[in-house]
Amino acid sequence: MLIILVLATQFGAPIPTNKSSWVRPDDMPLELMSEDTVYNVPIRLTIAPDGKLQSCAGEMLSQSTKLTDHTCKLLRQRARFRPAINSAGLPSYGVYRTSMRWWFGTFAPREWPTFSDLELTVSTLPPKIKSPATVRLIFNVDEVGRSSSCTTESSESEPVLVGLGCRELVKSYKAIPARSLQGKPVPSVQTGTVTFKKS
Repeated sequence: MLIILVLATQFGAPIPTNKSSWVRPDDMPLELMSEDTVYNVPIRLTIAPDGKLQSCAGEMLSQSTKLTDHTCKLLRQRARFRPAINSAGLPSYGVYRTSMRWWFGTFAPREWPTFSDLELTVSTLPPKIKSPATVRLIFNVDEVGRSSSCTTESSESEPVLVGLGCRELVKSYKAIPARSLQGKPVPSVQTGTVTFKKS
């Protein structure tokens, strides 16, 4: 008797292989910064199916366009990735979204500014989860920016928040499609962040 097992392929976002080396202390662009000011630079990195960093761009209007350009210059030189894997189990375009934080001064900041794709207000949070709570998610995006097939980036994320975050992200978040080197919109696997605040 021949038994055939069909295994569902788990899609995955691009995975950085050397994130700790992206920025070094001597990269601090002091001429672009004010003392005791925290700079949060949200960026989106498009990763080609071969794992190469194809593009880096500011995710939104940040405090400093020059600081965003400086950050992207460093990441183009240093960032390395394993490519995204689509639902068919094949290497895919991926979009890895993160924030790079810059600061210098006398006192270390107590709180860093955050960036989320969605902020949800909830009446309660699971036990031991403090407000605000953030989950990083992975989801498929088609050529026109529709999101689908959402899951968590970390197995340690709170399942209730992952389920709610995925449901709301797929329903209401309009993603920016990845583009090929020729500028054509293409399907991709992307990362995103949802923050939950208690009302």
